[in-house]
Amino acid sequence: MTIKEDKKAAVSVTIPRDGDIPIAVAVAAPIPVAVPVAATPITSTTTTTTTNVIQMKTGLSSKPERMSCQYCNQSMVTRTQSEIDGCTIALVVLLLLLFWPLFWVPLICKDCQSIAHYCGSCGRQVGMKKSCS
Repeated sequence: MTIKEDKKAAVSVTIPRDGDIPIAVAVAAPIPVAVPVAATPITSTTTTTTTNVIQMKTGLSSKPERMSCQYCNQSMVTRTQSEIDGCTIALVVLLLLLFWPLFWVPLICKDCQSIAHYCGSCGRQVGMKKSCS
């Protein structure tokens, strides 16, 4: 039996038999070696965000009103749009349970819906009239 070292494989083993013909060859896999890597410094950046809180006007009527826009500072008359909200849906369900033929009335009645007021100049929402208040 002869043992040889090979550059590609770690160890090669040959077992001789009739006429020196190898029957089995065992080859060990190369062992991976950890290579050190240069560390790079971690840099951090700080971002500061300022938030302007603008409160919407409440207590508005369902009709357009003259007011000053808090976004564009223009004096204007608001544009109104009715919106179905949770209170409107609650009224629909209540009418559906109590008197089903009129369950649809809150869906078309403007007093049962919230009214959103929008600026006539910039178009942003400036106030809200809630339906349940």
